[in-house]
Amino acid sequence: MHKELLWKWQIWLYLWAAGVAGGGFFIAYLINLFTGFKEKKLLQYATYVGVPFGFLGVLMLLFDLGKIERFWHLMVHFSFLSPMSIGSWILTAWILCGLFLLVAWRHERNPERARSRYRWTRLAEGLTFSLSLLLIAYTGVLLNSTSLPMWRSYFLPALFVVSACSTGFAGILIILVLKREAISHAMGQTSVLLSTLEAVALVLFLINVPSHIIIKGALSLAFWGGIVIFALFAPLWLKLWNLGQPKENPAMLFIAAWWILIGGIILRAVIVIGGQVAI
Repeated sequence: MHKELLWKWQIWLYLWAAGVAGGGFFIAYLINLFTGFKEKKLLQYATYVGVPFGFLGVLMLLFDLGKIERFWHLMVHFSFLSPMSIGSWILTAWILCGLFLLVAWRHERNPERARSRYRWTRLAEGLTFSLSLLLIAYTGVLLNSTSLPMWRSYFLPALFVVSACSTGFAGILIILVLKREAISHAMGQTSVLLSTLEAVALVLFLINVPSHIIIKGALSLAFWGGIVIFALFAPLWLKLWNLGQPKENPAMLFIAAWWILIGGIILRAVIVIGGQVAI
């Protein structure tokens, strides 16, 4: 495998970072919504995790473009025909909304300011949720919009969406463990569900594209060792074992969450590289 790659490490790190940022907020917002807005802390933690990852994504774009003025060209000249331009705008808007929320939540600690800013904060949360959905969908659509055979599958965006949610939620779990917050079985069940959906999406993707280079070719070690075992099977086993215990074991969740987070990088690296060499 000596083919010169057009999309290198900067792109798969960009896709991973954007996915973590959007996926974490997307899942946290849904959990907060369906619990009657009783899990606002998850939403805040998702933003604390997501904003740095969003900036990391922008940094990776700068590295890929080579010249900073080319990035500003992307931002100034919006094009509906350029997936990279659309993604840059979505990610930048998401970061700005995230920063606004971090400031707004801080001011909510002051009762007098909280009343006047509450409506704007709720609107910003809803907007950030919408941008999160666009962001995690975009990370798969960017590849899907090309003519390369491996990326021309509708299951690729689905895989990247589920993976983004799984890695983003893993980032939230890491913060919860570090802050010694209580972690319910429901959160563990959510993580198990996301890992299971990611495994299903991966299988559907692989059987619908020319995936020989991933399964038994030059990238097979990274696929079987890095994705199947390290990122999917091992964390899922730990989380299922955890669910059988009287209460969640933070250490096991912490390890599983890190494996999932790192596995997200490997997944994107294998697919971005594999798509370019399996022609």
